Amino acid sequence: MNSIGYSHLLAFILHTVSAILAFLSQPESGLTLGKLVVPEVDFKGSNKTLLVVETDHVVFEDINIVGLIFTNEIITAVSHLLGVIGFFLYTDAMMRDGRHLESVRRYVEYAVTAGLLEVALLVGMGSTSFYQVLFILLSNVAIQLMGYMSERTQDRMRQIYYSLGGFVLLAPSITVIVWNATLVKGMERVEELAYFYLALYVLFGVHNLFDHVLPFWRNAIDRDTGYNILSVATKIGLSWLLIAITFKTYKDAGVALEPTIDMDFVVLQDALRYAIIAFVVVGLALTAFVLPKPKGSAVAATEAEKTGLMATIA
Repeated sequence: MNSIGYSHLLAFILHTVSAILAFLSQPESGLTLGKLVVPEVDFKGSNKTLLVVETDHVVFEDINIVGLIFTNEIITAVSHLLGVIGFFLYTDAMMRDGRHLESVRRYVEYAVTAGLLEVALLVGMGSTSFYQVLFILLSNVAIQLMGYMSERTQDRMRQIYYSLGGFVLLAPSITVIVWNATLVKGMERVEELAYFYLALYVLFGVHNLFDHVLPFWRNAIDRDTGYNILSVATKIGLSWLLIAITFKTYKDAGVALEPTIDMDFVVLQDALRYAIIAFVVVGLALTAFVLPKPKGSAVAATEAEKTGLMATIA
Protein backbone atom coordinates (compact mmCIF):
# COMPACT_ATOMS: atom_id res chain seq x y z
CA MET A 1 0.00 0.00 0.00
CA ASN A 2 1.17 3.54 -0.73
CA SER A 3 0.23 7.11 0.14
CA ILE A 4 -2.61 7.22 -2.41
CA GLY A 5 -4.59 4.48 -0.68
CA TYR A 6 -4.01 5.97 2.77
CA SER A 7 -5.07 9.44 1.62
CA HIS A 8 -8.24 7.99 0.07
CA LEU A 9 -9.04 6.25 3.35
CA LEU A 10 -8.51 9.45 5.34
CA ALA A 11 -10.59 11.44 2.85
CA PHE A 12 -13.41 8.89 2.95
CA ILE A 13 -13.56 9.02 6.77
CA LEU A 14 -13.44 12.82 6.96
CA HIS A 15 -16.00 13.40 4.21
CA THR A 16 -18.33 10.81 5.73
CA VAL A 17 -18.15 12.55 9.11
CA SER A 18 -18.65 15.91 7.40
CA ALA A 19 -21.71 14.60 5.53
CA ILE A 20 -23.24 13.26 8.75
CA LEU A 21 -22.67 16.56 10.56
CA ALA A 22 -24.10 18.52 7.63
CA PHE A 23 -27.20 16.31 7.63
CA LEU A 24 -27.66 16.81 11.38
CA SER A 25 -27.10 20.57 11.03
CA GLN A 26 -29.85 21.16 8.47
CA PRO A 27 -32.38 23.57 9.98
CA GLU A 28 -35.96 22.35 9.86
CA SER A 29 -37.22 25.92 9.83
CA GLY A 30 -35.98 29.49 9.72
CA LEU A 31 -33.44 29.14 6.91
CA THR A 32 -34.23 31.21 3.82
CA LEU A 33 -34.05 28.91 0.82
CA GLY A 34 -32.26 30.10 -2.28
CA LYS A 35 -33.50 30.30 -5.83
CA LEU A 36 -32.06 30.74 -9.30
CA VAL A 37 -33.78 32.99 -11.80
CA VAL A 38 -33.41 34.44 -15.28
CA PRO A 39 -34.85 37.81 -16.30
CA GLU A 40 -38.20 37.73 -18.05
CA VAL A 41 -38.58 40.85 -20.17
CA ASP A 42 -41.87 42.32 -21.31
CA PHE A 43 -41.93 45.17 -23.83
CA LYS A 44 -45.07 47.25 -23.30
CA GLY A 45 -46.19 50.14 -25.47
CA SER A 46 -48.22 52.90 -23.88
CA ASN A 47 -48.94 56.44 -25.13
CA LYS A 48 -46.16 56.29 -27.71
CA THR A 49 -43.75 55.13 -25.00
CA LEU A 50 -42.10 51.75 -24.89
CA LEU A 51 -41.73 50.39 -21.39
CA VAL A 52 -39.38 47.53 -20.62
CA VAL A 53 -40.64 45.57 -17.63
CA GLU A 54 -38.31 42.96 -16.21
CA THR A 55 -39.41 40.26 -13.78
CA ASP A 56 -37.82 37.10 -12.43
CA HIS A 57 -38.50 33.78 -14.07
CA VAL A 58 -37.71 31.11 -11.49
CA VAL A 59 -35.64 28.20 -12.82
CA PHE A 60 -34.86 26.51 -9.50
CA GLU A 61 -36.17 27.31 -6.05
CA ASP A 62 -36.06 26.00 -2.47
CA ILE A 63 -32.29 25.54 -2.61
CA ASN A 64 -31.01 24.58 0.84
CA ILE A 65 -27.27 25.29 0.94
CA VAL A 66 -26.72 22.98 3.92
CA GLY A 67 -28.53 20.22 2.05
CA LEU A 68 -26.45 21.00 -1.03
CA ILE A 69 -23.27 20.68 1.01
CA PHE A 70 -24.52 17.40 2.48
CA THR A 71 -25.13 16.05 -1.04
CA ASN A 72 -21.70 17.20 -2.18
CA GLU A 73 -20.00 15.54 0.78
CA ILE A 74 -21.85 12.26 0.16
CA ILE A 75 -20.77 12.22 -3.49
CA THR A 76 -17.19 12.96 -2.47
CA ALA A 77 -17.17 10.27 0.22
CA VAL A 78 -18.47 7.65 -2.23
CA SER A 79 -15.83 8.67 -4.76
CA HIS A 80 -13.05 8.24 -2.20
CA LEU A 81 -14.56 4.91 -1.14
CA LEU A 82 -14.06 3.78 -4.73
CA GLY A 83 -10.47 4.93 -4.41
CA VAL A 84 -10.04 2.94 -1.18
CA ILE A 85 -11.45 -0.20 -2.80
CA GLY A 86 -9.30 0.30 -5.88
CA PHE A 87 -5.97 0.94 -4.18
CA PHE A 88 -6.43 -1.59 -1.39
CA LEU A 89 -7.87 -4.46 -3.42
CA TYR A 90 -6.89 -3.77 -7.03
CA THR A 91 -3.60 -1.92 -6.68
CA ASP A 92 -2.04 -3.20 -9.89
CA ALA A 93 -5.04 -2.19 -11.99
CA MET A 94 -5.16 1.28 -10.40
CA MET A 95 -1.42 1.83 -10.98
CA ARG A 96 -1.50 0.65 -14.58
CA ASP A 97 -1.34 3.02 -17.57
CA GLY A 98 -0.19 6.07 -15.63
CA ARG A 99 -2.95 5.50 -13.04
CA HIS A 100 -5.59 6.11 -15.67
CA LEU A 101 -8.45 4.75 -13.57
CA GLU A 102 -7.55 7.12 -10.73
CA SER A 103 -7.46 10.06 -13.13
CA VAL A 104 -10.91 9.14 -14.45
CA ARG A 105 -12.29 8.74 -10.91
CA ARG A 106 -10.87 12.06 -9.79
CA TYR A 107 -11.91 14.20 -12.74
CA VAL A 108 -15.42 12.75 -12.90
CA GLU A 109 -15.80 13.51 -9.19
CA TYR A 110 -14.38 17.03 -9.55
CA ALA A 111 -16.62 17.73 -12.54
CA VAL A 112 -19.55 17.32 -10.14
CA THR A 113 -18.34 18.27 -6.67
CA ALA A 114 -16.13 21.26 -7.46
CA GLY A 115 -19.02 22.83 -9.35
CA LEU A 116 -21.62 22.06 -6.67
CA LEU A 117 -19.40 23.65 -4.04
CA GLU A 118 -19.15 26.81 -6.16
CA VAL A 119 -22.94 26.83 -6.52
CA ALA A 120 -23.30 26.53 -2.73
CA LEU A 121 -20.94 29.48 -2.28
CA LEU A 122 -22.84 31.62 -4.79
CA VAL A 123 -26.29 30.80 -3.44
CA GLY A 124 -25.04 31.17 0.12
CA MET A 125 -23.89 34.69 -0.75
CA GLY A 126 -27.40 35.49 -1.94
CA SER A 127 -26.84 35.26 -5.68
CA THR A 128 -29.91 34.27 -7.68
CA SER A 129 -28.46 34.35 -11.20
CA PHE A 130 -29.04 31.11 -13.05
CA TYR A 131 -26.70 32.34 -15.78
CA GLN A 132 -23.82 32.69 -13.32
CA VAL A 133 -24.40 29.20 -11.97
CA LEU A 134 -24.70 27.67 -15.43
CA PHE A 135 -21.51 29.40 -16.56
CA ILE A 136 -19.57 28.23 -13.51
CA LEU A 137 -20.82 24.64 -13.77
CA LEU A 138 -19.92 24.35 -17.46
CA SER A 139 -16.57 26.08 -16.92
CA ASN A 140 -15.77 23.61 -14.18
CA VAL A 141 -16.46 20.66 -16.49
CA ALA A 142 -14.15 22.20 -19.09
CA ILE A 143 -11.45 22.73 -16.45
CA GLN A 144 -11.61 19.08 -15.44
CA LEU A 145 -11.33 18.03 -19.09
CA MET A 146 -8.20 20.18 -19.36
CA GLY A 147 -6.77 18.52 -16.27
CA TYR A 148 -7.54 15.05 -17.55
CA MET A 149 -6.00 15.77 -20.95
CA SER A 150 -2.87 17.21 -19.32
CA GLU A 151 -2.37 13.88 -17.54
CA ARG A 152 -3.03 11.71 -20.57
CA THR A 153 -0.62 13.40 -22.95
CA GLN A 154 3.11 12.82 -22.63
CA ASP A 155 4.07 15.86 -24.66
CA ARG A 156 5.50 18.36 -22.20
CA MET A 157 4.31 21.49 -24.00
CA ARG A 158 0.78 20.14 -24.35
CA GLN A 159 0.78 19.42 -20.63
CA ILE A 160 1.71 23.03 -19.99
CA TYR A 161 -0.87 24.37 -22.46
CA TYR A 162 -3.66 22.30 -20.91
CA SER A 163 -2.63 23.33 -17.41
CA LEU A 164 -2.49 27.03 -18.29
CA GLY A 165 -5.78 26.65 -20.15
CA GLY A 166 -7.33 25.47 -16.91
CA PHE A 167 -6.19 28.68 -15.19
CA VAL A 168 -7.76 30.75 -17.98
CA LEU A 169 -11.07 28.91 -17.57
CA LEU A 170 -10.95 29.25 -13.79
CA ALA A 171 -10.32 33.00 -13.81
CA PRO A 172 -13.90 34.07 -14.75
CA SER A 173 -15.42 31.77 -12.12
CA ILE A 174 -13.13 33.21 -9.47
CA THR A 175 -14.02 36.71 -10.62
CA VAL A 176 -17.75 36.01 -10.37
CA ILE A 177 -17.57 34.54 -6.86
CA VAL A 178 -15.09 37.02 -5.40
CA TRP A 179 -16.92 39.98 -6.94
CA ASN A 180 -20.22 38.71 -5.55
CA ALA A 181 -18.61 38.42 -2.12
CA THR A 182 -17.35 42.02 -2.18
CA LEU A 183 -20.90 43.25 -2.82
CA VAL A 184 -22.51 41.30 0.03
CA LYS A 185 -23.57 43.39 3.02
CA GLY A 186 -24.50 42.16 6.48
CA MET A 187 -22.62 38.86 6.22
CA GLU A 188 -19.33 38.95 8.09
CA ARG A 189 -16.19 37.30 6.70
CA VAL A 190 -17.80 36.42 3.40
CA GLU A 191 -14.92 38.07 1.54
CA GLU A 192 -12.47 35.97 3.53
CA LEU A 193 -14.42 32.89 2.45
CA ALA A 194 -14.16 33.99 -1.19
CA TYR A 195 -10.40 34.53 -0.93
CA PHE A 196 -9.95 31.11 0.64
CA TYR A 197 -11.91 29.72 -2.31
CA LEU A 198 -9.64 31.59 -4.72
CA ALA A 199 -6.44 30.35 -3.06
CA LEU A 200 -7.53 26.72 -2.73
CA TYR A 201 -8.92 26.36 -6.24
CA VAL A 202 -5.79 27.95 -7.70
CA LEU A 203 -3.66 25.51 -5.67
CA PHE A 204 -5.14 22.62 -7.66
CA GLY A 205 -3.90 24.22 -10.85
CA VAL A 206 -0.52 25.01 -9.32
CA HIS A 207 -0.13 21.39 -8.21
CA ASN A 208 -1.05 20.20 -11.71
CA LEU A 209 1.42 22.57 -13.37
CA PHE A 210 4.27 21.88 -10.93
CA ASP A 211 3.75 18.15 -11.31
CA HIS A 212 4.39 18.55 -15.03
CA VAL A 213 7.31 20.99 -15.03
CA LEU A 214 9.19 20.67 -11.71
CA PRO A 215 10.96 17.34 -11.09
CA PHE A 216 11.62 18.12 -7.42
CA TRP A 217 7.89 18.72 -6.83
CA ARG A 218 6.91 15.58 -8.72
CA ASN A 219 9.43 13.46 -6.83
CA ALA A 220 8.50 14.86 -3.42
CA ILE A 221 4.71 15.14 -3.63
CA ASP A 222 2.85 12.38 -5.38
CA ARG A 223 0.33 13.75 -7.87
CA ASP A 224 -2.72 11.83 -6.70
CA THR A 225 -1.98 12.05 -2.98
CA GLY A 226 -1.49 15.79 -3.34
CA TYR A 227 -4.88 16.13 -5.01
CA ASN A 228 -6.52 14.17 -2.19
CA ILE A 229 -4.97 16.43 0.44
CA LEU A 230 -6.10 19.58 -1.38
CA SER A 231 -9.56 18.12 -1.98
CA VAL A 232 -10.20 17.41 1.70
CA ALA A 233 -9.03 20.86 2.79
CA THR A 234 -11.01 22.62 0.07
CA LYS A 235 -14.36 20.86 0.24
CA ILE A 236 -14.63 20.37 3.97
CA GLY A 237 -13.00 23.69 4.82
CA LEU A 238 -15.02 25.88 2.45
CA SER A 239 -18.27 23.99 3.13
CA TRP A 240 -18.08 24.47 6.88
CA LEU A 241 -16.84 28.04 6.62
CA LEU A 242 -19.95 28.76 4.56
CA ILE A 243 -22.21 27.01 7.09
CA ALA A 244 -20.58 28.82 10.03
CA ILE A 245 -20.84 32.22 8.32
CA THR A 246 -24.47 31.58 7.35
CA PHE A 247 -25.53 30.48 10.83
CA LYS A 248 -23.66 33.43 12.38
CA THR A 249 -25.49 35.82 10.04
CA TYR A 250 -28.87 34.46 11.13
CA LYS A 251 -27.85 34.59 14.78
CA ASP A 252 -26.73 38.22 14.49
CA ALA A 253 -30.04 39.10 12.81
CA GLY A 254 -31.97 37.49 15.66
CA VAL A 255 -33.51 34.87 13.38
CA ALA A 256 -33.97 31.55 15.14
CA LEU A 257 -33.05 28.40 13.25
CA GLU A 258 -34.71 25.24 14.44
CA PRO A 259 -33.27 23.12 15.86
CA THR A 260 -31.03 25.63 17.61
CA ILE A 261 -27.30 25.03 17.41
CA ASP A 262 -25.60 26.39 20.52
CA MET A 263 -22.14 27.20 19.21
CA ASP A 264 -19.71 30.09 19.01
CA PHE A 265 -19.56 30.48 15.24
CA VAL A 266 -16.72 33.00 15.40
CA VAL A 267 -14.52 30.44 17.15
CA LEU A 268 -15.60 27.84 14.61
CA GLN A 269 -14.63 30.12 11.73
CA ASP A 270 -11.24 30.85 13.31
CA ALA A 271 -10.63 27.15 13.88
CA LEU A 272 -11.58 26.29 10.30
CA ARG A 273 -9.36 29.01 8.88
CA TYR A 274 -6.27 27.70 10.65
CA ALA A 275 -7.27 24.07 10.12
CA ILE A 276 -7.43 24.55 6.34
CA ILE A 277 -3.94 26.04 6.23
CA ALA A 278 -2.51 23.45 8.62
CA PHE A 279 -4.09 20.52 6.79
CA VAL A 280 -2.63 21.60 3.45
CA VAL A 281 0.85 22.32 4.84
CA VAL A 282 1.10 19.28 7.12
CA GLY A 283 -0.60 16.98 4.61
CA LEU A 284 1.76 17.89 1.78
CA ALA A 285 4.75 17.68 4.15
CA LEU A 286 3.75 14.18 5.25
CA THR A 287 3.29 13.22 1.62
CA ALA A 288 6.75 14.50 0.79
CA PHE A 289 8.72 13.15 3.75
CA VAL A 290 6.79 10.42 5.60
CA LEU A 291 4.20 8.50 3.60
CA PRO A 292 5.42 5.68 1.36
CA LYS A 293 5.68 6.71 -2.28
CA PRO A 294 3.95 4.79 -5.08
CA LYS A 295 6.26 2.82 -7.32
CA GLY A 296 6.95 4.74 -10.49
CA SER A 297 5.87 8.21 -11.49
CA ALA A 298 2.35 9.10 -12.54
CA VAL A 299 3.85 11.41 -15.16
CA ALA A 300 6.41 9.82 -17.42
CA ALA A 301 8.68 12.83 -17.70
CA THR A 302 12.27 11.64 -17.69
CA GLU A 303 12.78 11.36 -21.44
CA ALA A 304 11.05 14.66 -22.17
CA GLU A 305 13.27 16.44 -19.67
CA LYS A 306 16.37 14.89 -21.20
CA THR A 307 15.57 15.54 -24.85
CA GLY A 308 13.66 18.83 -24.71
CA LEU A 309 10.30 20.33 -23.89
CA MET A 310 8.69 19.39 -27.19
CA ALA A 311 9.60 15.72 -26.92
CA THR A 312 6.85 13.15 -26.95
CA ILE A 313 7.54 10.10 -24.83
CA ALA A 314 7.04 6.74 -26.46
